[in-house]
Amino acid sequence: MSDDLVRRLAFPYPKDEDVDEVTLPLWVLELTTEAADRIEELEGQLKTVLDRETSILRYYDAKLDAAEAKLVKVVEALMDMEKVPRSEASTGILKVMIRYTLAELKGPEDEDH
Repeated sequence: MSDDLVRRLAFPYPKDEDVDEVTLPLWVLELTTEAADRIEELEGQLKTVLDRETSILRYYDAKLDAAEAKLVKVVEALMDMEKVPRSEASTGILKVMIRYTLAELKGPEDEDH
């Protein structure tokens, strides 16, 4: 993007004009140089912001993937619990399975909370 803008600043006349060489006043050359420098500075700042935003998006995308994986484990655990026959002895097994699943879902404390 900056190349086009800087090029237009350096040669502000349309290409179809028959102008081989133009002598511009010094103040115009200084202004175009300042403008070109500012364009490049702003594009550098924009790249920095975009890189940071991309990094943030990747971080939260990974967090979302981890949350989805935990949900899959919950569904699988619930389906497994459903298969256990209901009796007094199986109640203890179900409690252990539930506690294990909840502990796994909670996982380590997140910094985001």
